[in-house]
Amino acid sequence: KRFFSYRFHVRSFLVITSILNGCFVGLLNSCTKLLTFIVKSTPEDQSTLCNPLFYLLWALIVSSILANIYNLNLTMRYYSQLYVMPFYESCAIFFNIISGLLLMGEYQLYTRSQLACVVVGCLVSVLGIFLKLLSIEAFDAGANAADKDDKY
Repeated sequence: KRFFSYRFHVRSFLVITSILNGCFVGLLNSCTKLLTFIVKSTPEDQSTLCNPLFYLLWALIVSSILANIYNLNLTMRYYSQLYVMPFYESCAIFFNIISGLLLMGEYQLYTRSQLACVVVGCLVSVLGIFLKLLSIEAFDAGANAADKDDKY
């Protein structure tokens, strides 16, 4: 019973931190595109620096970068890259697609069948990575397994 509890907590920790990372990546992507739009759409007789949204977006960009670095360092401290990076990358891809579709209006560029194929393809990829990584036996030993992998 204790064995199941440990495995469940380790996997839950990785999934939660990966989802947080994906949210921060989506936020970073959205803020960068919005900031670019503000700079390009500001009339020549006005300064971009007068727009308070410019500073808000910069603050969000810096905070999301710092949060991602902290989150990634936290998980890398306890687990090997082999276990952490696929979770992180799959969540980053998923949230980039979500932010592009919803916030940037990219859904207008697709037909319904194309949009369904993009979403289904992304979900199949993300779920496949999660299911494959959830079956890795190295989670059973926790950080010790990650240390053993790093020695080779």
